[in-house]
Amino acid sequence: MYGSGFAPGELVDLYYTWPDSRGEAKYGPRQADDGGRIDYSIRRAIKNGSTIHVRAVGRTSGLTATTSYHDSGPY
Repeated sequence: MYGSGFAPGELVDLYYTWPDSRGEAKYGPRQADDGGRIDYSIRRAIKNGSTIHVRAVGRTSGLTATTSYHDSGPY
C-alpha cells in the first residue's frame, strides 16, 4: 500500500479489515518520508474472492485515507 499527502515525518496508523476477522486490525505506525509519503506491505493468506479494506490515519495532520482491494484468485 502506498499513500501520500501526510505531513513530513508524521506517524501514520494503518487499519486493515480482513474478510475472516471481526473488526479492524491495527498495523504500523509507519513514518511518512520528507515528502509525506508512506508505503507498507503485508502478506497474509486470504480466501479467493475476498475484499480487504484499508484505512490510514495521520497522527498529526488527522488526514484519513481509505481504499479497498479485491483478491480475484485463484492462483
